[in-house]
Parts: sequence; structure tokens; C-alpha cells
Amino acid sequence: MRAKKHKLKGMVIHMKEKIKNLYRQWFRDTDVDRRIYNWVLTIAIISLAIIIIVEAGMQYEWDGLMAMIVLLLYLVIMFILANMYPHKLKLLFSFITVPINLAVFPFMFLLAEGGGIRSGMPVWMAMGLLLLFMTADGFWFVLQVIVTVMVDFFLFLASYLNPDMIKEVDNPFYYYEDNLIAICIVSLCIGFMIRYQRKVLESQNGKIEQTLAQIRQEKRRTEKISAEKDKIMEDLSYNVRTPLNIIVGMSDMAKQNIEDTDKVKKCLDKISESSWQMLQIMNRILQIGEYGTKNYLDPDELISHCEDGRLYRDADGALMLNARNRNILVVEDNDINVEIIENILQKTYAKVTCAKTAEDAIQLIEASGEFEYDLILMDIQLPGMDGYSAARSIRSMDRADAIVLPVLAMTADALTQDVDKALQCGMNAHIAKPIIVEELYTKLYYYLFVAKVKII
Repeated sequence: MRAKKHKLKGMVIHMKEKIKNLYRQWFRDTDVDRRIYNWVLTIAIISLAIIIIVEAGMQYEWDGLMAMIVLLLYLVIMFILANMYPHKLKLLFSFITVPINLAVFPFMFLLAEGGGIRSGMPVWMAMGLLLLFMTADGFWFVLQVIVTVMVDFFLFLASYLNPDMIKEVDNPFYYYEDNLIAICIVSLCIGFMIRYQRKVLESQNGKIEQTLAQIRQEKRRTEKISAEKDKIMEDLSYNVRTPLNIIVGMSDMAKQNIEDTDKVKKCLDKISESSWQMLQIMNRILQIGEYGTKNYLDPDELISHCEDGRLYRDADGALMLNARNRNILVVEDNDINVEIIENILQKTYAKVTCAKTAEDAIQLIEASGEFEYDLILMDIQLPGMDGYSAARSIRSMDRADAIVLPVLAMTADALTQDVDKALQCGMNAHIAKPIIVEELYTKLYYYLFVAKVKII
């Protein structure tokens, strides 16, 4: 017994869920036209069923009852078809309005018992005409309205000229009941459609207001960003031109006093200081400051743990690196950049080999013995194969050092996504140009002497 109750309860729950899903599918989670169609047909089907029951109870003639039963079945079929083929909604609406206005209503008005002007049929005919304004478009709408009005006019004229054509009902209460039912049901249908359209309009207006509010908010944000951008550009113009003016002026002064060593040294110091200021400005603009990120190494912390004395600061506080007996491969196509990096690395006592293309670098590695190179400094924007592809090629080589050889990106591509891209293609770290010597020495020391290589 309990098993049967449990099974029955499960069936009821399943049926409720199915009904909820159908309700959402047919009356809520669909487009406006389909919702209106389904609601109108549902009300019409329920109303027609009530009318059939009432008319049958009043012993209404079977010809009229059969016409209403056929209409009821027809509406049910149209409801099912509309939800099976929602893209054919306009056509299915026509399959309802045309037969009703041009066949069913004329039959009920003129030929069925209890029709005529005294019955509720004029109200139903008004409803049929109103449906055209909600369902038809363009030429088809105009044609249906004209034909329906002409048919209705003919019916009224025929009943006026030939009143004997109308089959009267002996019970006078029938006409009160018929008009009351017609007025109530048609009023409910019209009221529902107006109320539903109003809700749709309110919903659309709400969405429009929300969109307008978002547009206004975005406009304010854009205006704020634009104002901030203008302010930044003003500050940038001043902040860049000031150190740039010093660099240009000190360079000219150094050339003019090339024999005066002290003056040249002072000029170079000021050029170096102004260059550093410009670099800081560019870093702020590009938001590539590395402090607090995975790409930053603290040199002083490394020095404190440096037991072999390879990383240290000299008497002037400058960071120094001793990379003697280490072989570094530099992949760089710009001759000036090659000269700069060679000069920087010369002070580390490391052996430096240069390649101008990624293809040349790969050939050098393939021709070398395993672990002959201790580290690679790789430019990204190279002629032919770029640095990312070169790193992937190196990692895929069939040799013992391919996966552990440190590869450091050394590039002017210095945005956050550039750093991530370098790491994702198999490089170990990223060094932004212009090169900061302290950063370069710190990372060289870390990957030459400290790190257990981690390939991402």
C-alpha cells in the first residue's frame, strides 16, 4: 500500500513538473507573439468548452453544438501546431481567423438556432474582427478586414431583410444568457490582451530605461576617462620633455667638451639620471611595474643568501655580478642593442655568443654540446622566426639540456600580456627594454646559480 502511495505521489510530482515546464515553454519563456497566440487560444478553448456545456444543458440544437465542438477541436489542433511550428505563427493565425470570420460565425449567426441580432453573435463577430488587428500584417491584413466587414454587413442586412431566416429560440432567457456569456468572455479576452500588451510595453520600457541608464553611465565613465587621459597627456608632455631636454642638452654639451673628462662625466651622469626618469614614466604609462609580482626578484635578498660572492654591491652601491665560466647566448638583431648588452655582460666576465636570428640561435644550439650554453637572452621581434617560436623549438629539441636551459625574454614588448605570453611559450622570465642593469644582473644570477629551473 505504501509503495503504491509513494508511486502515486511520484507520478503527481512528475506531472506537476511537466505542467510547469509546459507553462514556461508556452506562456512565459517565448516571444511575445507566441505568448499572445497561446493565451488567446487557451481562453477561447476554455470559453468554448463552457459554452458547449451550458448550451447542451439548455438542450440547444445539435447542429449548433456540433459546429461549436468542431470549432473547439480545430482550435486545439491549431494550438498544438503553433507550438510545434512557432515560425509558422502568422500563417496559423490566418487559419484561425479566416474560417471563424468567414465560415463559423456566419453559420452561427444566420443558420444555427438562436442566432441573429438578438444573440451574442454580434459580440463574437466584433471579437473576430479585433483579432485581425492583432494577428495580421500588410496586404493580408487589409484584405481580411475588408472581406470580414463585407461579410458581417451582408449578415446583418440579410437578417434585417429576411427575419424569417433566423431560427428563433422559444426560451427568451436564452438570449440574455447567450449575450451575457459572449460579453463576459469577449471582455475577458480583450481585457487580457490589453493588459498583457501593457505589461509587455512596461517591460520593454523598463529594459529601454535600463539600457539608457547604462549608456549614460558609460558616457560618464568615458568622459571621465577622456578627461583623465587629457590630464595624463598634459603631464606626460611636461614630464617627458623635461628629462628629454636634459638628455639632448647634456649630449650636445658632452660632444662640445669631449676633451674635458670631468665635464663629460657630469653630462653622462645627468643623461643617465634623466634616462632613468623617462623609463619610470614609461613604466607608469604601460603599468608594467614588477614589484610585488611573480616577475620581480629582490637583489638585496639574493645578496644576503649569496655565499659564493658572485652577486654583490661595489663601493658606490652598484650591483655587480661575477658570471665567470658561464656561457650566455644573446639572440638580438639590432646592432646597437647587441653592443649595449655585450658591454653590460662584459663586466660579468661571462662568455657571450651572439646570434642575429632565431634560426641562427637554433643552429648554434644544435651544433653545441649538451649544457654548453648556460642561459639564453632572447629578443622577441626577430626577422623570420620570432622569439616565442624559437623558445618552443628549443624546448622540443631531443637533447638533455633542452628542457632545463634558462631562456629569458629580453624585449620592448613589456605589457602584462607580453610577460604572460613569454612564460607560456616556455621562457623562464621576462626582461623589459630598455635594460635596467640591476634587474638583468639579478635575474642572471638567479637563473645561472640559484634556480632549479621551472618551465611553465
